[in-house]
Amino acid sequence: MSEALDSFVAAAADHGRHTLEGDARKTNAAFKKLHRAREALRANGDGGPSSLIALLFHGDASVRIWAALYLLPSNEGAALAVIDAVGKGEGLIALGARMTAREWRAGRLEVR
Repeated sequence: MSEALDSFVAAAADHGRHTLEGDARKTNAAFKKLHRAREALRANGDGGPSSLIALLFHGDASVRIWAALYLLPSNEGAALAVIDAVGKGEGLIALGARMTAREWRAGRLEVR
């Protein structure tokens, strides 16, 4: 994996863990790292989609969700399948997945 992809995975996993712990400060810090990693992936020329596709099968649901979110504009079918699957679970990560799918399908979610 590239350094940017490693950073993306670590930040996405941290974001999920801190979300479940209820630590808003650490969750926000993880989001900032995730955003920086996403920008680094974009700098790879293809916007990073090819790198993110492999993450749809990652063992951590938060990593799968973040990868799927950023893949929605370019690979909607695969991304929504992952989001819907995670959304069938329980807890905050599943709730976030359900909300993401609902807002995307309603046209109220813009992913850049």
